[in-house]
Parts: sequence; structure tokens; C-alpha cells
Amino acid sequence: MTPEYISEQRVRAALNPVHTLVDALEEAFRNFSKGKEGGAIQPLRTRLEVSDHNGMLIAMPVYSVNDQALAIKVLTLYSENKRRNLPTYQGVMLLFHADTGCLASIIDAISVTEIRTAAASAVATKCIYRGEPKILAIIGAGSQGKGHWNVFSQIYSFTEVRVYSRTRSSSEKLVSHIGSRGKVCESAEDAVKNADIIITATFSKQPLVFKDWVKPGAHINALGANSPDRQELDPVLVRDSVVYVDDRRAAIAGSGDIIHSKAEIYAEIGEVIDGRKEIKRDPITIFKSLGLAIEDAVTAKLVHDSVHKERAADTDRKSNQQTGRK
Repeated sequence: MTPEYISEQRVRAALNPVHTLVDALEEAFRNFSKGKEGGAIQPLRTRLEVSDHNGMLIAMPVYSVNDQALAIKVLTLYSENKRRNLPTYQGVMLLFHADTGCLASIIDAISVTEIRTAAASAVATKCIYRGEPKILAIIGAGSQGKGHWNVFSQIYSFTEVRVYSRTRSSSEKLVSHIGSRGKVCESAEDAVKNADIIITATFSKQPLVFKDWVKPGAHINALGANSPDRQELDPVLVRDSVVYVDDRRAAIAGSGDIIHSKAEIYAEIGEVIDGRKEIKRDPITIFKSLGLAIEDAVTAKLVHDSVHKERAADTDRKSNQQTGRK
């Protein structure tokens, strides 16, 4: 059969509500951190610099034996595209039938990445943070900032959501989406002071969040600074916190926050979920997320299965209607 293209709109419909994806990613983290025993085969991502155009091509292949999910995500990242009125990230997911290698679906990768990244942060937050958070700070008001709000608002009941972006109009746009609980902040410091959960989702090359601003007991989901030349967090903050990651190898090789701080990584989140590492929460916790290909594969398979289940149900309805008419 000809593989079907699954658009952003259909991806979002298939993954809403987000709880099924959160549960699936929790299991994916567990399997990934078990290595071969967990059935996750995932090499480090490949990055191809397109330096004359300030761009990058990224490829992330993976096979999850337990999920029977064979996939590759291919993305381009062109940081100057915003000035051209074009998306910074573009790309597709290719999902294959694991038993035959036949291409099953071609799926919009941007929506998959946005939602699975936020859901992964939610898994880490549920696992690490103690209590019911009330104040959420979002640093960076792009698609990931918005995506994290969309996911976290389904899980937690925040009383206040503070947003800071270097571009005020971006903050205002996100706060408008959030509604009455949203607040535009004039600085990153104003946003993070006394916040329970902090999300950093920027392309910054300099630290934006400093230790003195963050209260003890706060949890940070840091998903920007996903290359050695970028930073979001003050190195002192990183060194003095309990650092969790999705992938230890990738964080050591590719996270600017880890590289510049020379911080010790306490655990992969999958090790905690599996019970091999106890949860440490004091004084501050950080989940440094670079994104796992297994997250993409599990998410893509959920989308594919949902779309085809919906199609089968629609076919049955039409068949029953035709039978009834006869």
C-alpha cells in the first residue's frame, strides 16, 4: 500500500489528550536506559552542518523492539529562517513496518517533536517533582514554550504562568493563548523567582537563568542549549543541582549546559523510572532534555495506529450505512 502522509492537524488530534503519550514515553525511557535488554537500538543523532547557509540537517534513526517501531526523523534547522518568514525547523518522520521494512507512514515531524518533547518533560516532572506546582515559568515563547503549556495544562492546575521572551510580542502571543493565568514578564529573573516549575526553550548562547533566582525545591526542564555552543543555565546553577538527562552520552557530547558547567549527571530519567536510581530532589532539580529518537518512534506509532483505527471505524460505518440502505 502507498504510505499515507499524516499532517500536523491529524497528529495533534491523534495525541489529544496527552495522557496516553505520557504513559508510553515513560515506558520508552525505561526501555532506553536498559540498553539492549530494553530493546532500544538508537545510535547518536547525525548532524550535517550547512555552514554557508547557517543551517543543519539532523537524522535520528531508531528501532524499539518492544514497540515494534522502526523509524527515522529527518529535520532541517535554519536559525535565520525567522527573518525570512519561514519555519526554523522543518522535517518528516518516516515510520516503517518493523516486520517487512515497508514504509507505513510519512508524518509531520514538527508537531511530533513539539508534543513528544513537552510530554517527555511532563514524565520527568511527574517523576521528580514533589507536590502540586502552582507557578509555572516559561522562558522562550516559541513552539516549544506553547507546546509545553498545552501538555502541562492537561496535567497540572497552575494558578500563575509567567512568560519571558526576548521578543515581547512573542510573550504576549503566548500569554494570550494561555488566558487569564498568563503573565508577560519583563525579564527572565521576574519569571523564575519563586516559580515551582521552570521551562527553558530558547536558542540562547548565553545563560538566561541564574542560581540566585531559583528557589530551593524548584524543578527545571531545560530543552534548549542542545548543541555545545549554546547555553540557557548558569553553570553554577547546573553544578549545584541534581541533574537528570534523557541520554547520558548525548548530554555529555551535545549539551552546552552540561559541557560548560562540567556538571555531574546524576541519572538518566529512565534509570529512575526503572527503580535503579533513587530520586534526589535537593536543592534544585534539572531535567536536561536533548530528545530521544525512541520518543519520536513511539509517538509516531501512536499517531499511525490512531489514524488507521479511525479510518477502519469510518470504513465500518460506511459499510453499515450501505448495508442498511440495501
